[in-house]
Amino acid sequence: MARITDESSSVRSIIGDTRGAAFVTSWCQVMSVLATRLINMEPTCQTGRKWKLHTFAAPRPEFGSIGTVQSSQTIKSTVNSTTPQFAAIDDKNNLVLLTNYTLFGEVLPLMKEIGSNVTKLGTTMTNVTIDAIPKTDGNYTAVFSPIFNSIQAFLTYIDTDVNRTRTTLYYRLGDDINVLFGDGFGNMRKALVMVDAAFRRLQGAITTAAVKNGRAQVDASITLDIMIAVSFLKATVSPVEYIVHSTIENIEFADTYLNDLELLTVQFNSDLVYYLSEFNTTLTDYGEVVVESTDYIKTAGTL
Repeated sequence: MARITDESSSVRSIIGDTRGAAFVTSWCQVMSVLATRLINMEPTCQTGRKWKLHTFAAPRPEFGSIGTVQSSQTIKSTVNSTTPQFAAIDDKNNLVLLTNYTLFGEVLPLMKEIGSNVTKLGTTMTNVTIDAIPKTDGNYTAVFSPIFNSIQAFLTYIDTDVNRTRTTLYYRLGDDINVLFGDGFGNMRKALVMVDAAFRRLQGAITTAAVKNGRAQVDASITLDIMIAVSFLKATVSPVEYIVHSTIENIEFADTYLNDLELLTVQFNSDLVYYLSEFNTTLTDYGEVVVESTDYIKTAGTL
């Protein structure tokens, strides 16, 4: 359709004649089609391609906020991947001793206890963290308190029971226990403190954060700090697992060796008794032969 310009004619003159009336009719039809397409959300451009209409995704309330928190699903994934690592720490707790060696009987229960408690405390912390992400009630204390409480319980355990167990093992095993434990639990403690601080920062930010376009306006550095802290915690699980598993495995190896040695000794003693019995029997037989030979020689000599 030709564009109307001042040089060709004016709108008023066009409307005044037949061609002008036809033009108006065509114009109305074009606008009607355009309006229909707009209503149907399927507008097209001059090339015939459909325009894309963009809408905001529905908000996904998280951490008590009515809005979505940036990187929350990445946080969830990182925390979730740490759970099976904590769960694996007590995998060696089914060991049953074969011998009654006192040292094994003292050390094994201590290591089993550490394995069980670290598994319980670690998985509790990761589970309550994951549970907190989809909370939508706006009660930030109820959302974050389980996280902080689980971390504090873990820290208290490391500061008390783990240190006490390490001291007990030191007096029983000597300096080797310090080499074994190393910085394993110390690094795990540092990571837990980092996780606690990062989530406290998130709680403070999200409590006052504005929600725009379905998103809670939280500084990206805060969620990044959480992911870094959780990743650090995840990295400390393997060394602690090694402390527990290697100690139990060494006890198992030594216990099996002593048990095999005991069985070998029992078998050796049994064989020795048998050989002594056979020796005595043989010696007696030989002695009787000697006596008989001596008597024969004496008798023969008198003839």
